[in-house]
Amino acid sequence: MIFIKNILLIPLFLLAMMHPLHFSVTNIDYNKKNKSFDISLKIFTNDLENAINKNYEKKINLKEDKNDETNTLINEYVKSNFSIIVDGKKMNKKEFVFKYVKSNENSTWIYYEYKKIKKIKTVSIKNSILMDIFNDQTNLIIFKYLDYQKGFELQNRKEKAVVNYELGIK
Repeated sequence: MIFIKNILLIPLFLLAMMHPLHFSVTNIDYNKKNKSFDISLKIFTNDLENAINKNYEKKINLKEDKNDETNTLINEYVKSNFSIIVDGKKMNKKEFVFKYVKSNENSTWIYYEYKKIKKIKTVSIKNSILMDIFNDQTNLIIFKYLDYQKGFELQNRKEKAVVNYELGIK
């Protein structure tokens, strides 16, 4: 009887294995020397390509297309779906600087620097990357500031994380 139950579970297991996971990882690390946040976003390459194609009607191949137009599309997509508000002040284009993109077969890393970070009391992070493409998208955020570290899991309908913490730069 147990053998038959286990055999019936195999198709469910195989179905779950065929369904891809949809997630990204964002690291936000305070750089004490530069008084800035170093931000890196890791996204599955094919998912990012699909998002660019859907939103901008441009077919790109991140493994081969390493040019300014591709970087501009990626930057535009990220900036329309990712933002940080520090003490009620939304980041602006001059302070949120695109650095570079690294892609391989499976993942794409996108790097930014958010400049001019002073004393911090509250940080609000919005990350809706790929939520317009996948209903089951999960965006993980790891936020580090001096000795403080906190992780967040954002999903559709919960695309914002808030750090309410009296943080001071010494």
